[in-house]
Amino acid sequence: MKGGVYRMLTFCLRRYNLIRTGGNFRQWVEDFLSGSIGTENLTGLLRERFMADGFEESLVREELDKLAIRVRHEKGHAAIILRHPE
Repeated sequence: MKGGVYRMLTFCLRRYNLIRTGGNFRQWVEDFLSGSIGTENLTGLLRERFMADGFEESLVREELDKLAIRVRHEKGHAAIILRHPE
């Protein structure tokens, strides 16, 4: 395939996938943040991020526990509550 044709095909496939998943993406995010697992999912992402930056897991867990992060999901809106340590 020639470069221009390949780029056009790639563009069309990416647009199709965006259109196809667009409605579902919002639902996936809502599911990720809702229910009893919303807080666990968010703190898990943060833990993975800080560990990827080289922090020790035990330190990251300790600091995240101090922050008391909570995710509250109501009527299609998610609120992330962050309490600062005293």
